[in-house]
Amino acid sequence: MAIPLVIAPGAVAAPPSVLDAAAVDHYVNGYLERTGLPGAVVAVTRGGEVIRAAGYGHDAEGRPLTAETRMPIASLSKSFTALAVMRLVEAGTVNLDTPVRRYLPEFEAGSPTGVRASSPRPTT
Repeated sequence: MAIPLVIAPGAVAAPPSVLDAAAVDHYVNGYLERTGLPGAVVAVTRGGEVIRAAGYGHDAEGRPLTAETRMPIASLSKSFTALAVMRLVEAGTVNLDTPVRRYLPEFEAGSPTGVRASSPRPTT
């Protein structure tokens, strides 16, 4: 299985000064070589412009990856959800101390831990 590639700032060499398809290819191929990952599917955007969408390397069965290859994102979706929620918080449309059900009435926690996590923080 290939792994979705999310590169944290400072995790690898500095990104190129010019951001174009060739620079993205060079950067991603170098990253895969340094980390030993078999492949990645990458989309790089700037505003509404797609700079590069491409597959690099191969999956666990040796099939080449393309820009259209579907990749499991697994727990990575939690990070995207957290980012989206925090952007709503910054915009003033969501309050972290408000119960989730105020925004999503159909929400049901799957466990007692989920109930605690979706409840307001205690005030002291």
